Order: sequence, then C-alpha cells, then structure tokens
Amino acid sequence: MLCAFTGTFSLALIELLKCVITSLRRCWDRRCTINPKRTRQIEQEDYEKVYIGPEFDLSVRYATAISFVLFILMYSASMPVLYFCLPVFFAFSFIIDKCLCIFIG
Repeated sequence: MLCAFTGTFSLALIELLKCVITSLRRCWDRRCTINPKRTRQIEQEDYEKVYIGPEFDLSVRYATAISFVLFILMYSASMPVLYFCLPVFFAFSFIIDKCLCIFIG
C-alpha cells in the first residue's frame, strides 16, 4: 500500500520539481526582476535553453498511468483499500498536469 501512495506522488512531484527549477533559472536569468524582456543571454541558442522549458512527454505519462492501473488491479484482490488509491492517483496527476501546462506554456 505504501508503494501505491509513493508511486502516486513521487512521479508527479518530480515533474513539478523540474518546472520549479526551470522557473528559478528564468528568475536568475532576469536578475530576479519581473521584466520578461531583460535577460543575461547573448546568443539565441542560450536564450532558448533557458526559456523553452522541459518537454511534456505524453508517452511517459500514459505508460505511468497504465502501469499504475495494472498494479492496482493486480494487488487489490488482497488489499481492497487500493481501489481508493486509483482515483487519488488520477486526480493528483490531473492537477499536476494542469500546473505543468501553465508553467510550460
């Protein structure tokens, strides 16, 4: 059961942590100002590395969801409380994905 909750939160929090790190790098590049036109980058390639952000890999998210569903269905016969982990996982994944779309976009 601990593995189900760990899997629910750890994968999504890693993705959210990547976006937080990207936001901090952008803030450092702007010298902690609100002005989006101010930057320390001289070349276009360096500017794009800082401001494009991480790629949203849908295939990894889909594979994680499928493997979590199969894990829950396999072990829920002996531990019925795992059925409650599945909606928590999908709700948490939905919220994190919405936050990632806002941060990335």
